[in-house]
Amino acid sequence: MCRLPTVLALGLLVLVAAPRPTRAEFDPAAFVAQLNAGYLKDLEARDPVAAQDFRAAVAARRAGDERAAVARYQAVLDRVPDFAPALRRSCEYLQDLGEQARARRDCEQAVKLAPNISNEAALANVVATPTHGDWYRARDRDEAVALSNKILAQRGPDRFYGLLAVSGVADDFGYWKLLHRAVPPLARLAPQVPMVAYYVTLDDIHQGDRAAARREIGRTRAIGPGYFAQLHRDLWQYEPVTERLTDLQGLLFTYPHGPDFVWAVSGLFVLLGIARKRRKAREGQAAAGRTQ
Repeated sequence: MCRLPTVLALGLLVLVAAPRPTRAEFDPAAFVAQLNAGYLKDLEARDPVAAQDFRAAVAARRAGDERAAVARYQAVLDRVPDFAPALRRSCEYLQDLGEQARARRDCEQAVKLAPNISNEAALANVVATPTHGDWYRARDRDEAVALSNKILAQRGPDRFYGLLAVSGVADDFGYWKLLHRAVPPLARLAPQVPMVAYYVTLDDIHQGDRAAARREIGRTRAIGPGYFAQLHRDLWQYEPVTERLTDLQGLLFTYPHGPDFVWAVSGLFVLLGIARKRRKAREGQAAAGRTQ
């Protein structure tokens, strides 16, 4: 799909959009609160001033000021340079702010210091974000997929965020087999999260199970109608049509008069999509020539 806000950043939206899970399900809000408590305990023991900066960064992010949060996390790193959680969060928010080079630097350093699921997932998100409009570099795609395969092989309390990142990478590159590997454990962990329901629906569509996709769309509307509506807008506004035509057909068939609309405009979409892909290919080739 389009690069929605960073998949890990979406986790913060999940905390608001999702209903409270049952005891058996992963609770993102409780997990983040537990992480913050552990990080603060560690920082208090190492540098109380850095702990104050960390608290300020968390507060800034909750207030929606990502630039201030980045500044505070950088202040933490000025005092405790090897504190990987601050590097990872700085990376995530820098990516949201469009500062890809700085984001990648921080995520790569976080992975070097602590090669865990959360850090690798954050790096995968950054690597999978195109740096030249909609043009992906092959080496970035390969690195994102390699990180995804590594994440899938791991287990840990932060696996939810890793699987969410893998699903985003698979969706970005149209690697539906990779998505199919990530979705079942993700759905078991947190079926109440709207973003998870979206990926389950997408997987159902690409597995050819239209009936299951319809059921999942209905369930998603019930647990996060506004959030899912935003996903629909994103699909329509940003996606290369030829790559997502099947998905849109699957989604539209659930709406009144959806099938008639799909068949009426499918041919036009295909033509527009082909023209767009050719234009992007030419732009990509031109950009590659300028960097050599």
